[in-house]
Amino acid sequence: MNNTTLPEVSRDERTVLRLTAEQLRQNAAPSASESSIAVLEPGGLGEPFRLVVGDAASVDEIVVGYEAAGSRFERSWVKARRAGASSYYRLVGDSSSAGYISA
Repeated sequence: MNNTTLPEVSRDERTVLRLTAEQLRQNAAPSASESSIAVLEPGGLGEPFRLVVGDAASVDEIVVGYEAAGSRFERSWVKARRAGASSYYRLVGDSSSAGYISA
């Protein structure tokens, strides 16, 4: 028998902000907002979406649940970088290629 040692798996705590599509629209940030802002890349040709969050620095991932064609889906972004009061999030997944969220 070969007693191969597996690499150690590390686990870290991630803060995930879960929103509905309606909550996303309700928390849209005005262009000149001074608040802590999460900037979500559109994943397409649109403009980035700016979202007011209490403490964007502490949110690692943003997941938005939405419905399309009578089914439930999720779109998710992970934090890519921080600059000033803004945190920038990169689109990493959409459980439906048919759904698209825009403000």
